[in-house]
Amino acid sequence: MRKKLILYPKLVVWGIAIVGMVFLATTVYAVGFRSWEINSSNFPSGASPKGVYYDSNNLYVVGHNKDNTGEGVIEKRHKQDGSLDQTFGVNGLANSTIWNTTFNAVGNLSGKLTAAGCAKNTTYNICQPFFEVRDSAGTLNASQTLPLESVDGFIASFTNGVDFGYFFTGGGTAKVAKVRLSDLSIFEIKTLDFGNVTTVGYPGSGNYAYLGVSGSPGKIVKFDFTTLTKNSELTLNTDENIPDSVAFNATDMFWGISESGGYDGVNLTRGSVVKINIAGFSRSASARLTTDVDGFEDFVFSAVVAPDGYLYIGTGGVVTKMSPLTISKARVIKFDSSLTRQGVTKINSPVKLYSVVASNITNYLYFGLSNGQILRVSTDLNNIYTISTGLNNIALRSAFLSSDKLYGYFGTDDQPGKIIRISISNEAISTLTLNSGDGNLISSFRSGTYGYFAANTAPGRIIKADLPSFVFNSSDAAILGGEFTAA
Repeated sequence: MRKKLILYPKLVVWGIAIVGMVFLATTVYAVGFRSWEINSSNFPSGASPKGVYYDSNNLYVVGHNKDNTGEGVIEKRHKQDGSLDQTFGVNGLANSTIWNTTFNAVGNLSGKLTAAGCAKNTTYNICQPFFEVRDSAGTLNASQTLPLESVDGFIASFTNGVDFGYFFTGGGTAKVAKVRLSDLSIFEIKTLDFGNVTTVGYPGSGNYAYLGVSGSPGKIVKFDFTTLTKNSELTLNTDENIPDSVAFNATDMFWGISESGGYDGVNLTRGSVVKINIAGFSRSASARLTTDVDGFEDFVFSAVVAPDGYLYIGTGGVVTKMSPLTISKARVIKFDSSLTRQGVTKINSPVKLYSVVASNITNYLYFGLSNGQILRVSTDLNNIYTISTGLNNIALRSAFLSSDKLYGYFGTDDQPGKIIRISISNEAISTLTLNSGDGNLISSFRSGTYGYFAANTAPGRIIKADLPSFVFNSSDAAILGGEFTAA
């Protein structure tokens, strides 16, 4: 990505005129009508300082320190004469807390000094971005210091539909990354303190998203994405443990809740569907799923409110060891808005219905399966057909529709990842294979004519694809595995 180093109207001129000489660590600064030259011993021979920021009195210069296996360094200098400010850090210098790093950009964020850079990851042979926040004395603010190598794979994401995307990690200590979609600049990453996020949904307007958090029981968190903080939470009932999916209509959200999936030693477990009013953030109805001779209804992996106004959920089938039952069939279950059950269709296979789209072009739902195929189901549940994608046992874990509802896009859970496009009108299949490392596309969304796929990799990655042309620019992929500049 581009480095934004020139701050108009004041000028920063990099000393690169003497190419190939050791004086490349010498930098000439013209600040207003004052200029001076620094020959800094804090940067290694042959490597220029990487970034600069200045306020009314001081100049901050960042780069890599003189030990090439060491840390990034920040210098604070007086604008009057270019001398080091000895009160900053240690004798005018502040070194990164992360080993083997380089700072590439520095700026001011809400009155704090923010330095962004990359840390070399020898395991993956990549440079993982991170940033640090410090006060005017150079003291590190640990709660705002965000080394991105600790940001593991993304498992959920959403967009406000305008300018930002929000990407969530799973695990006991979840994080959220706020990313500007136009250039994939990271604005903020914050550690969350309310448990293991399993899925997230956005109703399409307002300042709140809704996060599913697993537990015994689980809970739904109302999340203010303007401040990246929890507004309130709603605890689910007993046996409503894992919010695996969510769908919205104009007034309500419908959560597909898994219990635990399988045989608990006494009974077959059963999932639930919970209706929550958006405006009041209050529970208004629920429906417990059932068991029958074909197994149990749990693993509520997918949910959608179709154009006909009905809610459809997709469950996961499993092979069990409880004799004589050997297969628990996956199902598509239909509910009205009051959660009265309208019907069910069963799939004669233990596949999992991981993702779903529903277009107003046809009366069909398209489910992405754990075996890599797409299951077409009519809204009356009487017609079922499997559409081959050419994949073999590669799960289609995430899905969304194009803005014109003519195409569905599915992300695969493999390496390298693939984006599967289906034409709703004729069901033609196209495949876009991503770069090595860009895979495990657990979550995705669309904003305008671009699709954004959140990868459950280590470190997490985001892949941006141009949907009309069905291509992606490799420079727009894997931003958490390469350098970035602070926004």
